[in-house]
Amino acid sequence: MAIIGKIRNRAGLIIGAIGFAMLAFIAGDLITNNKSFLFGNKNELAVIAGESVSPLEFNGKVEELTKQFRLNSGKDNPDPQQTDQIKEQSWDEIVKQIIYGNEYKSLGIVVSDEEIADMLYGKNVNPQVKQAFTDPKTGIFDPQTVINFLQNLDKQNDTIRTRWYAFEDEMKKERYETKLKDLAKFGLYSTTADSKRFFNNSNKLAKIKYVVADYRGIADSSIKISDEDYQNYYKDHQYEFKQQETTRKIEFVTYDVNPSEEDRKKVQEWADTTLAELKASTIDDTLFVNRNSDTKYDGTTAISKKGVLPPNIDTLMFKEKEGFIYGPYEENSSFKIAKLSKIYYIPDSVRARHILINVAQGQNPDSAKAIVDSLKKLIVSKKAKFEDLARKHSQDQGSAIKGGDLGWFTEGKMVKPFQDSTFYNKKGDLTIVQSQFGYHLIEILDQSKGEKRVKVVFIDRKVEPSTKTFNAVLAKANEFVSKVPTGDKFDSVAKKAGLRVTPVENLKEVDKGLPGIENGREIVSWAYRAKQNEVSAVKAVGSKYVIAHLLEIKEKGILPLELVKHKMEPNIRREKKAAMLIDKMTKAGGSSIDDIAAKLNLTVDTASKVSFASGGIPGKAFEPEVIGKLFTLKQGETSKPWKGNGGVYIINVTEYYDNEPAPANYKGIQARVMSAYQQKTESSFLEALKDLANIIDNRGKYF
Repeated sequence: MAIIGKIRNRAGLIIGAIGFAMLAFIAGDLITNNKSFLFGNKNELAVIAGESVSPLEFNGKVEELTKQFRLNSGKDNPDPQQTDQIKEQSWDEIVKQIIYGNEYKSLGIVVSDEEIADMLYGKNVNPQVKQAFTDPKTGIFDPQTVINFLQNLDKQNDTIRTRWYAFEDEMKKERYETKLKDLAKFGLYSTTADSKRFFNNSNKLAKIKYVVADYRGIADSSIKISDEDYQNYYKDHQYEFKQQETTRKIEFVTYDVNPSEEDRKKVQEWADTTLAELKASTIDDTLFVNRNSDTKYDGTTAISKKGVLPPNIDTLMFKEKEGFIYGPYEENSSFKIAKLSKIYYIPDSVRARHILINVAQGQNPDSAKAIVDSLKKLIVSKKAKFEDLARKHSQDQGSAIKGGDLGWFTEGKMVKPFQDSTFYNKKGDLTIVQSQFGYHLIEILDQSKGEKRVKVVFIDRKVEPSTKTFNAVLAKANEFVSKVPTGDKFDSVAKKAGLRVTPVENLKEVDKGLPGIENGREIVSWAYRAKQNEVSAVKAVGSKYVIAHLLEIKEKGILPLELVKHKMEPNIRREKKAAMLIDKMTKAGGSSIDDIAAKLNLTVDTASKVSFASGGIPGKAFEPEVIGKLFTLKQGETSKPWKGNGGVYIINVTEYYDNEPAPANYKGIQARVMSAYQQKTESSFLEALKDLANIIDNRGKYF
């Protein structure tokens, strides 16, 4: 990006502005677990449009998105759900990169440096750039502000530079995609004939009389379906059974492992013993908690207002003296002991001032701390005034001009280390704390009247299944497996054992979870290794034992007849019923629709405002095939028996009429038709290219 590179140099734009500009491109949930792949380049994670993608390439994209996440969230480690999100996002980006990249190359699509410059500070500025660089005081965007920022970009810290480069790349990528989609969209055209047809389909209305012989009048049990029927329907409707990707159909049962009464009694005994130890303890309460409790004390939630603690102890803790102990008591499958550790009187609001010294990217925090220590010594020794030092040294420019004065503030307005220092110390105290912004030298100027707060510590232990309990349930699960060597008896044995069988359709190789099972990855992997009708061994998943049965293997492409018979049956049955009813109605004859109805013991219905575009009879069934044929009839003409979705119809058109006069010209309608074409093209564009790319996705073999 030569032009941009020539003018990059200037500091002074706040980090928040860049962070805002990045929001549209760097999602906060794009994170990863830093897991590396140890595969060679010879392994194929995927093949997209004939291009091989290795696990190492995929991992590179994951790491790239991880860095973006870290810059924007400040977090290092993802949770499992976030890990899945970044992997899926990485996959989507690789697919688009290859598919769109091929199109760019074949169509000669380029995005020049001049275009990028135009989007940053030219006549067609990117909306994200414009909003981020608009002066908040005047509401005016000045392109020179962007130029100044770019001219000093090399002097910004690594975080800002990395974010900006990522933003530029994403903006360029977006322009490429826009050009490609515009070529497809604006290559479509609606003729005047299209517009007239579109208008007439909605505007031309019909009044009809009709009879319908409902398929439900023939019992399903009376319809016999032969192998030839299946073969013929399958041959004529294979397009209906095209499988876009490989999937599996399974079913499974679970044995939940719950604590026994013996398990519960052991925890209760622990609680009684711990209570005696707590009463005799001479060590700090938080240390006792961290030595004995499942839930460790982290110092962030222990000091409470009235009404915040659980209802069973809230009133007690605000009435009793320090040292009061409540419990053991049982709550949420745990035994707990609560102790009133300390009573405080905390102000509702505080007035304070501060001097902030930032810790720059890559800087040793000790150097910032040393500066704050030296400033504190000057104030304590009365060699300098707080407000003078704040104006000269504080890097919080908003308060520095006021001598560091932050005014009055309530709880929740400041970051926690700062808040705790001002609310839990006394008026006049001079303290030093570290936050994510750097080191603060704080002076408490004033405090409102104190409100009673209590520090309550909790010692708890969850009632969990013991090894003995797990083994007992495992024995039952293994007994079930022994009764179903193949899947033929899976459902019947499960029913006899009182187990719920959970079916799973269209299980993908990259799926992670199953219904009611958060991490079912081991079951999914098994399903892609197993043979049809195979039953798995017992799988331990969290606090459950799972046994699965592989019902169907559905490979990408046209599904085999045996797998789709159950889908064909209703349609074949309907075809046979339609043939029977058409034959019956044809033989009945009749001079009018009323005569036909009388002979067949059917009711004549009427309908008005029937349009071609509606695809159905108002207030009745959706019958697009029947309605399509209807508008081939002349006014006054009666149809032959026509097969529909819900029955066989005979229709008489009593009148055609227009809903409104035809327009003088069709330009407005033409624009709407073109817009509809373009919207449909844009929404289905990528999926169409994916289908042509013949993607082979092997991710499930690597995760």
